[in-house]
Amino acid sequence: MGDVLSVSRQPVQHYCLFEHQRVSAIAGRSDIQVLPARTFAWLLEQLESSRNCFVLEAVRGVPVIKFQQYVGVLRCPDGVVLEILPKVFRHDETPEAARAILLKILAAVPEMTPLLHTAASVQLTKMPLLEVFLQLALDSFAQVIQRGLRRDYRIEQGNLPTLRGRLLVSQHLQHNLTNQAQFFTAHNDYTPNRAENRLLKSALLLANRIARSAKQQHLAHELLVRMGDVPASPQLAQDWRAVRLDRNMSYYQPALAWAKILLDQQSPLTNAGQQDALSLWFDMNLLFERYVLACLSQNLPSGHQLLAQSNEKTVLQRQSSGEFEQHGRLKPDLLYKINGQTQQVLDTKWKLIATPNPMLSVSPTDLYQMQAYAAAHLPEGGQVCLVYPKTDRFKQPVIGWQFSHVGAGQVQLWLLPFCLLTGQLLDGAASTT
Repeated sequence: MGDVLSVSRQPVQHYCLFEHQRVSAIAGRSDIQVLPARTFAWLLEQLESSRNCFVLEAVRGVPVIKFQQYVGVLRCPDGVVLEILPKVFRHDETPEAARAILLKILAAVPEMTPLLHTAASVQLTKMPLLEVFLQLALDSFAQVIQRGLRRDYRIEQGNLPTLRGRLLVSQHLQHNLTNQAQFFTAHNDYTPNRAENRLLKSALLLANRIARSAKQQHLAHELLVRMGDVPASPQLAQDWRAVRLDRNMSYYQPALAWAKILLDQQSPLTNAGQQDALSLWFDMNLLFERYVLACLSQNLPSGHQLLAQSNEKTVLQRQSSGEFEQHGRLKPDLLYKINGQTQQVLDTKWKLIATPNPMLSVSPTDLYQMQAYAAAHLPEGGQVCLVYPKTDRFKQPVIGWQFSHVGAGQVQLWLLPFCLLTGQLLDGAASTT
């Protein structure tokens, strides 16, 4: 266990940032966060592979990095931790409020629900995101260890001081011709050394290395001691392919999901060669879409459906050489159907509307896209809805607009606010703006 006890603990520099905030290595404007020069230099090295997460700009000739719509945690190789939170309010933004919203959204996404079912607690929302994720991961590992590590019989070969199992004659003669005190044998060993446990051990070692709170350090060390008989995974990809969970191992699922998040780091900033870097990022555009889908899918009446990313319609089609071809798939975020008939097309937009006239916030590109959706999915009429987060400037639905030149049916454009706190969509059926 020497590798566990020898981890050095340096003080952590933690920076709490928000979407679209700028950072630099040079002090200047008050709205630009100054980072250590080595941290900023490392971020610059990641630009080519991470342009969705942040971009390089210049302010008065000074290079700055602007974060995009990705939120989460970035632990840089020098130990600096950057926490990027969603911009969910126009004014009086606090890390606790933004973190609570993010954890609420993540907990509603089906893939994350089993992992974050306790993440909305007041205690966790006061902790930096990295500590939140590590605490939830460590708790899931502890639950597996408390219920018992799954073991398997494995055939082990070795030169032992006692006769155990069956004697391998040729190997015994090769190794022990002049040493009658040893026996080269093959025997069955009931061991926890299996792929699932090796992956948990590797994730625990990583969590132990990056944990900084005394509580998490103590828990990680205690769990590593209890997994002392399990080696770390020598080949992560091979062990992930070997994972086999039967119905008696369902309690492993949350822990392995956290292990995959920590070890694989499904993120634009994954760098296999930099073991001290860790990035857990989430695209707010996608998260908002999945959050709206999860909230609106609850308690749908019989015959009602909400379909995500349906590509049943195309922009172009032709018949060539006896075959029917289609080109340019249309993929609206959500289709709302009743008894198989599309009634509404919903497209989610992670954008805070700040103007008194919300229609001024709708880009021409969005209008053209919505017109294409209307023509393809609503030939008999209906509504195309642009769904934005509810803000102090955008509290009421905007309806009354109708697409010109879209088939025989009347297709309306609605702008609808979605409350992030309650998970409710303010429907425009009874309002006019």
